[in-house]
Amino acid sequence: MNVSLEYKGDKVFKANTMHTSYTLDIKQITPVEYFATSTIACTGIDIVMMAEEDGYSIDDYVVTAQTVRATSVPMKFESFHITYRVKADALSAKKLQQYVEASLTKYSTTINSIKESVAIHYTIVLNGKKILEDAAL
Repeated sequence: MNVSLEYKGDKVFKANTMHTSYTLDIKQITPVEYFATSTIACTGIDIVMMAEEDGYSIDDYVVTAQTVRATSVPMKFESFHITYRVKADALSAKKLQQYVEASLTKYSTTINSIKESVAIHYTIVLNGKKILEDAAL
């Protein structure tokens, strides 16, 4: 993978990837916020892809994270608590938990890149009911 970043002035950067480019305006969103959202996007996308591969339709889906960072520089992430909220009538709690755990332990590149140094916890909510709360990776 090759990526690059070009400074455009006024705290605006152009990010270039192998497939596209996009603007980073750090007055609006910081690189740390990009990192955190990219981390939950990586695992969040896994869940949708696994469900679709198995023929399940997801009606509504939100992934959130609460993070804690160190208070001294370099202010590394100390923990991520990821909550998966899924609405899918045909999807069982067992199957959803399998998808989440497969993502967190095997497929998510971002999670697997940080899990040695960042405490990862997760909660799974299916159709408004918590099926797993504050599990540790």
